[in-house]
Amino acid sequence: MVAYSTCGGRLPWSKGPTLHALDRDVPVAKQVIRYCCPRGHEFERPFAADADPPVEWDCPQHGSRSPRFGLVLAPLPEPRKGTRSKTHKDHLDERRTVTELQQLLDEALADRTKPHDESPVAPAPTNSHGQIG
Repeated sequence: MVAYSTCGGRLPWSKGPTLHALDRDVPVAKQVIRYCCPRGHEFERPFAADADPPVEWDCPQHGSRSPRFGLVLAPLPEPRKGTRSKTHKDHLDERRTVTELQQLLDEALADRTKPHDESPVAPAPTNSHGQIG
């Protein structure tokens, strides 16, 4: 595999601006925001000085929602209980009674078991050489 250097140039397939090593040495103003998770872990994340840091960040140790140090987040809404999505049978029961469904089932089974009509099938078209097509 070929290793490409990005110092003073760009990747061969890139059409973006040319990268210069001097651009990396320019100091950037930053702010460090401290977060505190519900389990007591405190951690910091750097952001650009003009960036608007998020109010919460996931804890790196266990992934829980962690507010900025000194802020209290509103609790997450409780999941709704007692609701479930309707099944196909639930929708059928809303539209038809059990006797109507039984009649429909009997009709469908009768259609499947009755013999098919012996209707003649038209022959496939042939060309002048007697070949189909």
